[in-house]
Amino acid sequence: MIKKLQRNVWLLPLLGLLISSSSKSNKKEKNENNQKKVDIAIRKLILDALKPREISIIELSKTLCNVEGVLDVNITVTEVDARTETVKITILGNNIDFEKISKVVESCGVVIRSIDEVGVHKEVLRK
Repeated sequence: MIKKLQRNVWLLPLLGLLISSSSKSNKKEKNENNQKKVDIAIRKLILDALKPREISIIELSKTLCNVEGVLDVNITVTEVDARTETVKITILGNNIDFEKISKVVESCGVVIRSIDEVGVHKEVLRK
């Protein structure tokens, strides 16, 4: 028992050193992480959607192009039904906000069936 106690007595200061040195390195990592800010932006979005035939793809594309962060909109009709059209919507931009896009699309009476492709870009900003 005495030997175990002596080992623990020696281990405690060593553990204290290890804990204090690891906490210092964690603080350094936190400071380095605070200096670097990562900005991830959606640059490309391809949607499979269903739209009423009454809405033209020209008006829909112009409406989507007016959303902040959107630079380019391409719409391709892939299927035509009596009342609806299935369309492939390709949106390109610097910082596309999917929430805004989905609200605009829904306000036009278009239903997003799936997100077929997403392209994102990561940029590390320093303070």
